[in-house]
Amino acid sequence: MNRLITVAFSVAILLLLGCKSENPGPSVLEEVFPPAKISNAALFRINHSAITPVFFKEQWTWVAFARGGCDEDCTQKLQQLNAADGGQKLLFFEGPADNKRLNALAGQFPQVAIATA
Repeated sequence: MNRLITVAFSVAILLLLGCKSENPGPSVLEEVFPPAKISNAALFRINHSAITPVFFKEQWTWVAFARGGCDEDCTQKLQQLNAADGGQKLLFFEGPADNKRLNALAGQFPQVAIATA
């Protein structure tokens, strides 16, 4: 009986040693590219005040992206950002935006920095 267990154990070890594990690539927690400092760029709130590096310093920043004039999806993102605990909150609009609507939303959600490109 001991020989049977020893043989089975030996076969199992040989099988495990013979298996090749596939390299899944970089871990989700690893950065693929190192961070790069961007010195000639600026973000501006919808009211044209600058979002400076101090805004981001030593704090977590919740960032969401939106397009256009801020539809239902955008309002939902603003509500989620507003409800998030701790850190700074930033909603970034890409492309043309409805400034009148965004100014109204900035008044509704003053804790969230609404920025445009």
